[in-house]
Amino acid sequence: MAAVAVDEYQPVTLVYLARAVTPGTYQVPQPMVESMYVPQWRATGAADDLLIVRP
Repeated sequence: MAAVAVDEYQPVTLVYLARAVTPGTYQVPQPMVESMYVPQWRATGAADDLLIVRP
């Protein structure tokens, strides 16, 4: 969870970091954001390809 000041008329890029610590194949879900106070402000991103973590 994060709080970010945004302007309704300007695009915003949000970046997150995830770390897989167990070897395996993972599907990273698509990111989703929404405003707590303006529920009609929301967006979803594209899901990435499979992430393969090797030992």
